[in-house]
Amino acid sequence: MSSLGIGVLTWRSPANLDRTLQSHEAGGLWPLVDQRLVFVQEGDADSVAVARNAGYEVATSRENLGIFGGFQALGRAMRTDLILPNENDFQIITSPETTASELAHARSLIDTGQADIVMLRSRKEPGEPFFQAKYHAFFPEGADTMTARLRRILRPFKARRMAARGIRLFEDAAQRAPFALQEIAPGWNMTTSRWQTWSNNPCLLRRDFFNDVIIAKADQTPTRRRINGHKNLEMELNSRWWRAQAFRIAQGPGIFSHDRVGYRGYD
Repeated sequence: MSSLGIGVLTWRSPANLDRTLQSHEAGGLWPLVDQRLVFVQEGDADSVAVARNAGYEVATSRENLGIFGGFQALGRAMRTDLILPNENDFQIITSPETTASELAHARSLIDTGQADIVMLRSRKEPGEPFFQAKYHAFFPEGADTMTARLRRILRPFKARRMAARGIRLFEDAAQRAPFALQEIAPGWNMTTSRWQTWSNNPCLLRRDFFNDVIIAKADQTPTRRRINGHKNLEMELNSRWWRAQAFRIAQGPGIFSHDRVGYRGYD
């Protein structure tokens, strides 16, 4: 079986980091991984202390590298075959038994070549912010509306892509968007990068795929859009190139939820 590691990217937020690392222990992650690493941007002493006190390896940078630069450095610092790259405000919310079961299935999908990426943000408890409002603008909860119908007529490809993104919301997503999704096991669905964008949310993937494909492509992609002057990975990969690759992306029930304490430093 391939080795597995978790890497957490953090910047000026020891309180969030502490909650997240505690959730790893409570959710039974520690016995399942071969490497636990925190990458601390700007070498924040409080965050370094939190990580070391929890028994995590620590790597640091002297300056804030931004989301893309931070993930690039994190990927280089990881040593395991499979990695779980995460930001510091995604906590595990499942029991140790559920965490172990879901990660075992996710690892199997990657190890057997069935998937390139397995998304691990919880469907039932994703936390905020999430994209439900955008989805329901095209596919309302309850009765359909004239506004939603017009959106689907005027923007048909956008509507189909949004329907496919229901993979992150619904267990029966494949029945709702059979043109893009396939049920591969009870509670598990598969799509491709034609329909599902790259997300910095928690996911499982091979380290070499993350470094040599995801990070490398974002690094090579020129863009004027920045967050605090830095690339953010998602904006660079939301492109025609990504949609043309047909990367295989799976989603199960999910084990992570987003819950942040305080302001993250950007919107």
